[in-house]
Amino acid sequence: MKLENKIAIITGAGSGIGKQQALLFAKEGANVIAVDMSLENLENVVSEILAADGLGEAKQLDVTNQLEVKALIGYVIEKYGRIDILANTAGVFDGFVKSLDTSIELWDRLMNVNVRAVFLLCNAALPHMLEQKSGSIVNMASIGSYAAGAGGVSYTSSKHAVMGLTKQLTMDYASSGIRVNAVAPGLIETPLNKDFFQTPDSGVIEIIEAIPAKRAGQAIEVAKASLFLASDDASYIFGAAINIDGGVTATLI
Repeated sequence: MKLENKIAIITGAGSGIGKQQALLFAKEGANVIAVDMSLENLENVVSEILAADGLGEAKQLDVTNQLEVKALIGYVIEKYGRIDILANTAGVFDGFVKSLDTSIELWDRLMNVNVRAVFLLCNAALPHMLEQKSGSIVNMASIGSYAAGAGGVSYTSSKHAVMGLTKQLTMDYASSGIRVNAVAPGLIETPLNKDFFQTPDSGVIEIIEAIPAKRAGQAIEVAKASLFLASDDASYIFGAAINIDGGVTATLI
Protein backbone atom coordinates (compact mmCIF):
# COMPACT_ATOMS: atom_id res chain seq x y z
CA MET A 1 0.00 0.00 0.00
CA LYS A 2 1.36 3.38 -1.01
CA LEU A 3 0.51 5.23 2.21
CA GLU A 4 0.88 2.50 4.81
CA ASN A 5 1.08 3.93 8.36
CA LYS A 6 0.98 7.52 7.09
CA ILE A 7 -1.00 10.15 9.00
CA ALA A 8 -3.02 12.20 6.51
CA ILE A 9 -5.17 15.28 7.06
CA ILE A 10 -7.64 15.97 4.24
CA THR A 11 -9.81 19.09 4.22
CA GLY A 12 -13.07 19.27 2.30
CA ALA A 13 -13.38 15.53 2.88
CA GLY A 14 -17.14 15.52 3.26
CA SER A 15 -17.91 15.35 -0.45
CA GLY A 16 -16.55 15.52 -3.98
CA ILE A 17 -12.81 15.34 -4.53
CA GLY A 18 -11.99 15.46 -0.82
CA LYS A 19 -14.24 12.49 -0.13
CA GLN A 20 -12.58 10.44 -2.86
CA GLN A 21 -9.15 11.39 -1.53
CA ALA A 22 -10.14 10.27 1.96
CA LEU A 23 -11.49 6.93 0.75
CA LEU A 24 -8.52 6.26 -1.53
CA PHE A 25 -5.84 7.35 0.94
CA ALA A 26 -7.38 5.10 3.60
CA LYS A 27 -7.54 2.21 1.13
CA GLU A 28 -3.83 2.73 0.52
CA GLY A 29 -3.05 2.40 4.22
CA ALA A 30 -3.19 5.96 5.57
CA ASN A 31 -4.81 6.87 8.85
CA VAL A 32 -7.09 9.65 7.60
CA ILE A 33 -8.23 12.65 9.59
CA ALA A 34 -11.18 13.79 7.48
CA VAL A 35 -11.97 17.49 7.89
CA ASP A 36 -15.05 19.41 6.76
CA MET A 37 -17.69 21.87 7.96
CA SER A 38 -20.42 19.23 7.65
CA LEU A 39 -20.10 16.68 10.44
CA GLU A 40 -22.88 14.54 8.97
CA ASN A 41 -21.07 14.22 5.64
CA LEU A 42 -17.80 13.45 7.41
CA GLU A 43 -19.33 10.74 9.53
CA ASN A 44 -20.70 9.07 6.40
CA VAL A 45 -17.26 9.16 4.79
CA VAL A 46 -15.55 7.76 7.87
CA SER A 47 -18.19 5.03 8.10
CA GLU A 48 -17.26 4.00 4.54
CA ILE A 49 -13.57 3.98 5.48
CA LEU A 50 -14.14 1.85 8.56
CA ALA A 51 -16.47 -0.51 6.68
CA ALA A 52 -13.60 -1.19 4.29
CA ASP A 53 -11.26 -1.95 7.22
CA GLY A 54 -9.49 1.38 6.86
CA LEU A 55 -8.47 3.87 9.52
CA GLY A 56 -10.10 7.29 9.80
CA GLU A 57 -11.83 9.82 11.98
CA ALA A 58 -13.98 12.89 11.42
CA LYS A 59 -13.11 16.39 12.58
CA GLN A 60 -15.51 19.26 12.02
CA LEU A 61 -13.52 22.40 11.29
CA ASP A 62 -13.77 25.92 9.92
CA VAL A 63 -10.58 25.93 7.86
CA THR A 64 -10.50 29.74 7.85
CA ASN A 65 -10.36 29.97 11.64
CA GLN A 66 -6.77 30.12 12.88
CA LEU A 67 -7.55 28.95 16.40
CA GLU A 68 -9.50 25.93 15.14
CA VAL A 69 -6.74 25.04 12.68
CA LYS A 70 -4.07 25.22 15.39
CA ALA A 71 -6.24 23.10 17.68
CA LEU A 72 -6.66 20.46 14.96
CA ILE A 73 -2.93 20.22 14.29
CA GLY A 74 -2.23 20.09 18.01
CA TYR A 75 -4.73 17.27 18.42
CA VAL A 76 -3.21 15.25 15.57
CA ILE A 77 0.33 15.67 16.92
CA GLU A 78 -0.73 14.77 20.45
CA LYS A 79 -2.60 11.65 19.30
CA TYR A 80 -0.40 10.39 16.46
CA GLY A 81 2.94 12.12 17.01
CA ARG A 82 3.36 13.21 13.39
CA ILE A 83 1.73 14.56 10.22
CA ASP A 84 2.89 12.94 7.01
CA ILE A 85 0.36 14.30 4.52
CA LEU A 86 -1.73 17.46 4.31
CA ALA A 87 -4.23 17.69 1.46
CA ASN A 88 -5.71 21.18 1.27
CA THR A 89 -8.80 20.31 -0.74
CA ALA A 90 -11.55 22.48 0.79
CA GLY A 91 -12.66 25.15 -1.65
CA VAL A 92 -15.53 27.26 -2.94
CA PHE A 93 -16.55 28.60 -6.36
CA ASP A 94 -17.86 32.02 -7.37
CA GLY A 95 -20.14 31.11 -10.26
CA PHE A 96 -18.21 33.02 -12.95
CA VAL A 97 -19.05 36.42 -11.40
CA LYS A 98 -17.26 39.32 -13.12
CA SER A 99 -15.29 41.88 -11.13
CA LEU A 100 -17.86 44.69 -11.24
CA ASP A 101 -20.53 42.27 -10.03
CA THR A 102 -18.39 40.83 -7.25
CA SER A 103 -19.29 41.96 -3.74
CA ILE A 104 -16.58 42.37 -1.14
CA GLU A 105 -18.32 39.58 0.79
CA LEU A 106 -17.95 37.17 -2.14
CA TRP A 107 -14.34 38.20 -2.71
CA ASP A 108 -13.49 37.71 0.97
CA ARG A 109 -15.22 34.30 1.10
CA LEU A 110 -13.26 32.99 -1.89
CA MET A 111 -9.98 34.34 -0.58
CA ASN A 112 -10.62 33.05 2.93
CA VAL A 113 -11.57 29.49 1.99
CA ASN A 114 -9.35 29.02 -1.08
CA VAL A 115 -6.21 30.87 0.07
CA ARG A 116 -6.22 31.85 3.75
CA ALA A 117 -7.16 28.31 4.82
CA VAL A 118 -4.28 26.80 2.81
CA PHE A 119 -1.87 29.30 4.34
CA LEU A 120 -3.14 28.61 7.87
CA LEU A 121 -3.02 24.83 7.56
CA CYS A 122 0.41 24.80 5.94
CA ASN A 123 1.84 27.10 8.59
CA ALA A 124 0.34 25.00 11.38
CA ALA A 125 1.64 21.72 9.96
CA LEU A 126 5.03 22.85 8.67
CA PRO A 127 6.88 23.13 12.02
CA HIS A 128 6.08 19.49 12.74
CA MET A 129 7.04 18.38 9.23
CA LEU A 130 10.30 20.30 9.56
CA GLU A 131 11.01 18.56 12.84
CA GLN A 132 10.36 15.21 11.14
CA LYS A 133 12.43 16.33 8.12
CA SER A 134 9.65 14.97 5.92
CA GLY A 135 6.12 15.70 4.80
CA SER A 136 3.96 15.99 1.71
CA ILE A 137 1.49 18.81 1.10
CA VAL A 138 -0.97 18.60 -1.81
CA ASN A 139 -2.79 21.84 -2.56
CA MET A 140 -5.93 22.18 -4.64
CA ALA A 141 -5.12 24.44 -7.56
CA SER A 142 -7.12 24.61 -10.81
CA ILE A 143 -6.79 25.30 -14.50
CA GLY A 144 -7.88 28.70 -13.20
CA SER A 145 -4.40 28.92 -11.70
CA TYR A 146 -3.00 29.44 -15.21
CA ALA A 147 -5.57 31.39 -17.18
CA ALA A 148 -8.86 33.23 -17.01
CA GLY A 149 -12.20 31.65 -17.82
CA ALA A 150 -12.43 28.76 -15.36
CA GLY A 151 -14.33 30.95 -12.92
CA GLY A 152 -15.01 34.54 -12.01
CA VAL A 153 -12.52 37.12 -10.78
CA SER A 154 -12.52 35.84 -7.19
CA TYR A 155 -12.00 32.21 -8.13
CA THR A 156 -9.31 32.87 -10.73
CA SER A 157 -7.42 35.20 -8.38
CA SER A 158 -7.63 32.75 -5.49
CA LYS A 159 -6.37 29.82 -7.55
CA HIS A 160 -3.48 31.85 -8.95
CA ALA A 161 -2.58 32.57 -5.31
CA VAL A 162 -2.67 28.87 -4.41
CA MET A 163 -0.21 28.11 -7.20
CA GLY A 164 2.07 30.92 -6.08
CA LEU A 165 1.94 29.69 -2.50
CA THR A 166 2.80 26.17 -3.62
CA LYS A 167 5.86 27.40 -5.51
CA GLN A 168 7.10 29.68 -2.72
CA LEU A 169 6.74 26.99 -0.05
CA THR A 170 8.82 24.73 -2.29
CA MET A 171 11.54 27.33 -2.58
CA ASP A 172 11.56 27.88 1.18
CA TYR A 173 11.29 24.31 2.49
CA ALA A 174 12.25 21.75 -0.18
CA SER A 175 15.78 21.58 1.21
CA SER A 176 14.28 20.41 4.51
CA GLY A 177 12.55 17.45 2.89
CA ILE A 178 9.09 19.00 2.58
CA ARG A 179 7.36 18.35 -0.72
CA VAL A 180 4.65 20.86 -1.65
CA ASN A 181 2.77 20.15 -4.87
CA ALA A 182 -0.64 20.80 -6.37
CA VAL A 183 -3.33 19.19 -8.44
CA ALA A 184 -4.99 21.43 -11.01
CA PRO A 185 -8.39 20.05 -12.05
CA GLY A 186 -10.46 21.26 -14.95
CA LEU A 187 -14.16 20.50 -15.22
CA ILE A 188 -14.86 17.73 -12.69
CA GLU A 189 -18.25 16.27 -11.80
CA THR A 190 -18.81 16.96 -8.08
CA PRO A 191 -21.76 17.89 -5.85
CA LEU A 192 -20.52 21.50 -6.06
CA ASN A 193 -21.48 21.75 -9.75
CA LYS A 194 -24.25 19.13 -9.94
CA ASP A 195 -26.73 21.70 -11.29
CA PHE A 196 -24.39 22.32 -14.22
CA PHE A 197 -24.58 18.69 -15.29
CA GLN A 198 -28.26 18.24 -14.53
CA THR A 199 -29.15 20.83 -17.17
CA PRO A 200 -27.03 19.96 -20.21
CA ASP A 201 -28.05 22.93 -22.36
CA SER A 202 -26.17 24.16 -25.39
CA GLY A 203 -23.74 26.12 -23.21
CA VAL A 204 -22.81 23.04 -21.21
CA ILE A 205 -22.39 20.96 -24.36
CA GLU A 206 -20.19 23.68 -25.86
CA ILE A 207 -17.93 23.71 -22.81
CA ILE A 208 -17.51 19.94 -22.85
CA GLU A 209 -16.88 19.94 -26.59
CA ALA A 210 -14.05 22.43 -26.02
CA ILE A 211 -12.28 19.86 -23.80
CA PRO A 212 -9.90 17.80 -25.97
CA ALA A 213 -10.98 14.61 -24.16
CA LYS A 214 -14.64 15.50 -24.86
CA ARG A 215 -15.79 14.73 -21.34
CA ALA A 216 -15.73 16.02 -17.81
CA GLY A 217 -13.46 14.42 -15.24
CA GLN A 218 -14.41 12.39 -12.20
CA ALA A 219 -13.45 13.13 -8.60
CA ILE A 220 -11.66 9.80 -8.28
CA GLU A 221 -9.34 10.81 -11.13
CA VAL A 222 -8.20 13.84 -9.13
CA ALA A 223 -7.87 11.68 -6.02
CA LYS A 224 -5.57 9.26 -7.84
CA ALA A 225 -3.27 12.08 -8.94
CA SER A 226 -3.29 13.39 -5.36
CA LEU A 227 -2.34 9.94 -4.11
CA PHE A 228 0.67 9.87 -6.40
CA LEU A 229 1.90 13.27 -5.21
CA ALA A 230 1.31 12.37 -1.57
CA SER A 231 3.17 9.06 -1.85
CA ASP A 232 6.86 8.24 -1.90
CA ASP A 233 6.48 7.49 -5.62
CA ALA A 234 6.76 11.26 -6.08
CA SER A 235 9.86 11.57 -3.89
CA TYR A 236 11.67 13.94 -6.29
CA ILE A 237 8.66 16.03 -7.27
CA PHE A 238 8.70 19.47 -5.64
CA GLY A 239 6.61 22.53 -6.52
CA ALA A 240 4.82 20.83 -9.39
CA ALA A 241 1.20 20.75 -10.48
CA ILE A 242 -0.55 17.87 -12.19
CA ASN A 243 -3.18 19.11 -14.62
CA ILE A 244 -6.26 16.88 -14.55
CA ASP A 245 -8.32 18.58 -17.18
CA GLY A 246 -8.78 16.38 -20.24
CA GLY A 247 -6.15 18.37 -22.10
CA VAL A 248 -7.54 21.88 -21.63
CA THR A 249 -4.30 23.46 -20.45
CA ALA A 250 -2.56 22.09 -23.53
CA THR A 251 -4.67 24.56 -25.48
CA LEU A 252 -3.97 27.47 -23.10
CA ILE A 253 -0.26 27.46 -22.28
